[in-house]
Amino acid sequence: MKIYNLFIIILLCIACESADNYSVKHYGALRNIMHEGDISAKVEIDTLETSNVYALGALAELKGELTIIKGQTYVSKVVDSMAVLGSTENVKAALFVFSQIQSWDTLSVKGGDDLELLISSSLKEHGITAPSPFMVIGKPTSLDYHIVNLDPESKDPANHKKGAFVDTIKNRQLTLLGFYADDAQGVYTHHDSKIHVHFVEESSSLTGHVDDVILGSNEFKLLIPAL
Repeated sequence: MKIYNLFIIILLCIACESADNYSVKHYGALRNIMHEGDISAKVEIDTLETSNVYALGALAELKGELTIIKGQTYVSKVVDSMAVLGSTENVKAALFVFSQIQSWDTLSVKGGDDLELLISSSLKEHGITAPSPFMVIGKPTSLDYHIVNLDPESKDPANHKKGAFVDTIKNRQLTLLGFYADDAQGVYTHHDSKIHVHFVEESSSLTGHVDDVILGSNEFKLLIPAL
């Protein structure tokens, strides 16, 4: 009986390890940015070990967007009302959400117009209930995005889109990196959403914060953490 009980404990421990092979961490919080005006740097990216890191965030002082895919950093800023690529050295972030992923499970999924529903149902179907990163790769029908650029006149983070670069991308190959969580509203997802998503266009290295996306009827690759 004791041997049997020990065997069960070992199996449970193995299961716990396999279900806990990644975690979602963050520096800074949206509520502090929006309600307290705290846009100061919370982390210097150069000080982090970025091997196999997947991350997104807003630059310090809300002067651009940051995305990291498998350790490769992408930065976009706004200069003279135009989107430009920023330096990937000495990058500091006011909000930074990240996870270190060793391997992904790749699913083939149909698009649609509700990304949050697609992600939540796919994660739950595969037994993932904890906060999780995800990637969607393909050609969305339409994607609305912005690159934050705090208006120097108002200096109001709650009105952060006033000085932002805003645009729409249609039918172009993109990689969407996001984080899903049921309980992170006001922390790293907005109060009305359970996902926070950026995109990267590898052909141009452009990145930005996804405001809305219609995937359309095409098939996409959906990557979720392998358990």
